[in-house]
Amino acid sequence: MGKAPLPLPLPLRMPAATPLILREQGSGTRDTLREFLRETGELVPPAAELGSTTAIKPRSSATSR
Repeated sequence: MGKAPLPLPLPLRMPAATPLILREQGSGTRDTLREFLRETGELVPPAAELGSTTAIKPRSSATSR
């Protein structure tokens, strides 16, 4: 059984409440994303922390199936 399609555009509270795959702590990419999402409310812990954007790409496409 498939998942229901996500509403587009996504409400900002949705990514803030979703465990995401993020870069490691201290990464500018992670810091920018978390600062942006922090404005929407409480952030949940990440689902995983990886050391590079290249490492994230295969994992994120596997979870979207």
